[in-house]
Amino acid sequence: MSDNINWGMITDGVTFQSLVAKLIYFQDAEARLFDRPGKDAGIDILSGNKQTVYQAKFRVDNSFEKICTIAKEELENIKKYKNDNGYERDCWTGVDRWIIVSNFTVNPNDNTKWDSISTEFKNEGIEADYWNLLKLESELNKFPVITAEYFSGKNRVFLSVIEAEAALKTEAQFAETLSIPYIGHSEEQKLFDDFLLSKETRVLPIIGEGGIGKTRFLIEIVQKAARNPIQVLWANVETMTCSNDWINAINPSAETLVIIDEPESVSLIRRVFEFIRADKWKAVIALRPVRLAPWLD
Repeated sequence: MSDNINWGMITDGVTFQSLVAKLIYFQDAEARLFDRPGKDAGIDILSGNKQTVYQAKFRVDNSFEKICTIAKEELENIKKYKNDNGYERDCWTGVDRWIIVSNFTVNPNDNTKWDSISTEFKNEGIEADYWNLLKLESELNKFPVITAEYFSGKNRVFLSVIEAEAALKTEAQFAETLSIPYIGHSEEQKLFDDFLLSKETRVLPIIGEGGIGKTRFLIEIVQKAARNPIQVLWANVETMTCSNDWINAINPSAETLVIIDEPESVSLIRRVFEFIRADKWKAVIALRPVRLAPWLD
């Protein structure tokens, strides 16, 4: 095990999935994340060529036996998805590789157990594989910036969509609203869709007083955006304001959407503007009207 990687710092599935997604994004800028509530067709991450499905499974006291059980359960689900007449079958069309990524170790005698599972997957036209802790550390060693981001003990500058939503659910004003379907604001959602497709527009401001639902709207649109081949990052505004190297946490070759919810610092906005001049960057910034004028000066 690597000395600079302490797996005890990863304590929940949300953070683990974020880590796995970051590792894949840095190697496959076209990968797609399935992290919105509701149907995900058994897919956490889909490779850019739509041939490989990754499933991130974090378990306390994990073991190879548990992973084998999960793999068998997921295979039964995959069979159902592939026989579906709609969304699920479309997601699995063309997929020929399935990888379970989890926090477990493998003993030499475990390979025989996996061979039987692999055979069952092959009968469905899918190659089954796994990433255990050893494989994850091998991948992390390729990207020291990711290792530092998740294992340095410092607050991270950017959260994934699911991490941002999980963090907001701990706040009283969002705990209930995030658990129910989002209704309305269809015109605003259409504006966001157009913004995401635009080759010219790099910044979308969301202006409104506090308490009108800007943050809830941001969560809705980023969940939608994450289904596209784009790197979606939710800024930890306080940490980002104090950081001088936050740009290192972003894959420069990936299309990137940064969400900044009510920043206090004009200088931070200007620094973001410097980077989004690049073709692959966009930003959505939620502001109160009183904060609008200074950063336009």
